[in-house]
Amino acid sequence: MESYRLAAAQAAKALEKERLSIRLEDERKPETPPKAATVAAGAPAELAIPKLNMAKAIHRWDTPPETGFPIGTRVFVKRSNGTEAIAYVAEYDSSQQAYKVNVGCKESEAYKMCRVHGMRAAPPPTAEEEAE
Repeated sequence: MESYRLAAAQAAKALEKERLSIRLEDERKPETPPKAATVAAGAPAELAIPKLNMAKAIHRWDTPPETGFPIGTRVFVKRSNGTEAIAYVAEYDSSQQAYKVNVGCKESEAYKMCRVHGMRAAPPPTAEEEAE
């Protein structure tokens, strides 16, 4: 019985040591910059859009692009569970090329950062929704 406990303790130590070495290797890997835009013959250049990263982001809150959604617009946004929810455009971050939208109502504290491909125009609110 004692040898079983000793073997289990040694296996647990080895597993923890392996997890720690993997974590240290991941921390040492340099972050790769976003790939440069590629241009196919006769096709428009695709923009190199950085991944949304709220922790490291340097925000530049600007006016949305002409082809985008104006501030205050009512939109449908895709949620992480795949459903769509009503939201209102609060701000546009040009450095992340993303919109900050208030989910639910205009004055909501719940917000989400999303890009144009995760949004679509929503119809105007009904009288019942306006009353809420």
